[in-house]
This record gives sequence, structure tokens and C-alpha cells, in this order.
Amino acid sequence: MNTILAEKRARALLLPVCAICGEVPEHGISGGYMLNKSFICNKCEQRIINTEIGTSQYQEILQLIKKIIR
Repeated sequence: MNTILAEKRARALLLPVCAICGEVPEHGISGGYMLNKSFICNKCEQRIINTEIGTSQYQEILQLIKKIIR
């Protein structure tokens, strides 16, 4: 198994994984917030805030957020 992938999986067992990007934030739980039992990292929060309404990226993010809320 790829060692980088193994390290990411080991970190994910102890630290939160962002529901949008699938990454473990550098600062652990303090690197984001919980939304409906799902974790959103600060990097994705900024991506959400700065995405222009009506773009394809906006639609993708909107669908992910809908899944989290439901």
C-alpha cells in the first residue's frame, strides 16, 4: 500500500475528515467546524464563501452541502 495513503488513513482514524474535500485539516478539529454531524474544514469554508453564484463549481458545492444537511 502507498505509504502516503496509509498515513492519511491512520490520521483519519483520530482526526476529523472534511465532508467536502476528504482531507484531514492541518490543525485537526480546530481547523474547521461541525455541521449536522459532518466536519467542514476552513479551506473548504473559504472556497464556499468565495465561489461565484451560478458557476458549475457553485452547483457542485451546493449538492455536497445538501447531502450534509439531509
